[in-house]
Amino acid sequence: MISRHLPLLLLALMLPLARGAEIFVPDMAANATRPWPGKDFWANPAEDWQLEKGRFENTFSGGNRSIVLLTAELAPKPSSFTLRTNVEQVSYELFGEGYVGFQVGLKSRSGDFREAAIAGSGFAAGVDFRGQPFIGQVKGDGPPLPLPLRGLVIELKGEPVGAGSYDLSLLVQDETGKILGSARTKADASWLSGLIAVTASTQAPTTTALATARPANLPVPAQAREGEGRFAFSKLELVGDKFERHPERAFGPILWTTYTFDNDGTSASWRRQPPSPATRSSMRNCACPAANRCRPLWIRFRAVPASACSSSIPRRTTLTKCCSPATPTRARYAQRRRAAR
Repeated sequence: MISRHLPLLLLALMLPLARGAEIFVPDMAANATRPWPGKDFWANPAEDWQLEKGRFENTFSGGNRSIVLLTAELAPKPSSFTLRTNVEQVSYELFGEGYVGFQVGLKSRSGDFREAAIAGSGFAAGVDFRGQPFIGQVKGDGPPLPLPLRGLVIELKGEPVGAGSYDLSLLVQDETGKILGSARTKADASWLSGLIAVTASTQAPTTTALATARPANLPVPAQAREGEGRFAFSKLELVGDKFERHPERAFGPILWTTYTFDNDGTSASWRRQPPSPATRSSMRNCACPAANRCRPLWIRFRAVPASACSSSIPRRTTLTKCCSPATPTRARYAQRRRAAR
């Protein structure tokens, strides 16, 4: 009787373990080429990154060039996690005291995730420009990796041990699974909550003492345009129930909105991300003068009430695409004002 029900019993015991190892693979748009990284990410700074068919390419070198994940973060709970990404050096050579890899536990002074995405601070883990794997201030024991840093898979794992402490291990492999280097250290649990980012930086990471509690004010890495060290990232993967999902933080392709009131009604504008070359070419049939370059990045909406005192009367609305003509800024601004009326 017991042997007959043993397979069901084993399956019941294994289900909680399977549920605990949750896997999240953010959408990196394998068929798109565009400046916008996608709804799950914030490019920092936006003008120095390009999405190129499933991978993020850094197009201009400098300090703290990062793609921050918005829709998932490390939660303050004692659970294991794994971060993994593929890395490819784009620059012919590397100059500077920089590194490539992850930033972990990004936070801001206000506690708002949006500020943390733009000007947050945490600790770094990856491979420096000398080819040495590291976590925070701890370097790996083995020989440095050969340069250039191409065809790498960087994996960071965290396992809770004891009260308020983690074992962190960094593993660097090639695409066949051969281990090229590693690093290992302990970290206080206070470092392991917040946003994560893939980073290519020509400047050294912020000094961090991971064995002690995270300080209240951690310096924000500088973004000076100096050195040379451009990389591409692909196949980002997050494993473990320490990651907390936040789909409500998805951002774009509409970035910001503005609105104004006057006696005749309300005018609103939407600012969207720059489109891909293919999308931009398909937009060139919009209703713009032939001499203008059609780039409908601004959308205007105007709602005019039939009666200023009655909200029950239907509104008359107009929706227009505002193209970007090849005219001076002052004339373009006047044209947009006329289009909104």
